[in-house]
Amino acid sequence: MDTIVLNEKRSPEEQNFDYAHELMHLAHHRNLSSRFNCFSEVQLQQNSYIQWQANEGATQLLVPYQDFIPRFLRDYDSQKIFEFFDIIGTLAFHYGVTPQVILNRIECLSYEMDQYLQGVDLCSLKFLSKNQRTKLGIRPTNYFCYVNFLPIGS
Repeated sequence: MDTIVLNEKRSPEEQNFDYAHELMHLAHHRNLSSRFNCFSEVQLQQNSYIQWQANEGATQLLVPYQDFIPRFLRDYDSQKIFEFFDIIGTLAFHYGVTPQVILNRIECLSYEMDQYLQGVDLCSLKFLSKNQRTKLGIRPTNYFCYVNFLPIGS
């Protein structure tokens, strides 16, 4: 029997993400171990690639790019910083996640959003990780160009 235990001290939005993250481990990493231990902070014994996979899967489950990209770009205006923060809060509420998840999603999907703005259909987007983009010299739009003081993680 599989069990996912959540920390009751975390917010409902954090618990949503935690649950989706652990669900991804069950779905994709079941054969690696009979027991998973995830912590708020990365531990030495954790495999960073497996944690990244679980984070990406959880994010796609909760904030699917097929809905997120057009929704974000419809409201995005790089000249209006206060509206930008309103958009982040509205999206976080809509998807039931923290604003940081939305900020991470914007950063991770910047190349794909650029493609979409150039007329590429959502089903035809070419996905590249941040590392792949760097290796290929691809520099997508910085949707945070005026808010670079924000702590953005990946």
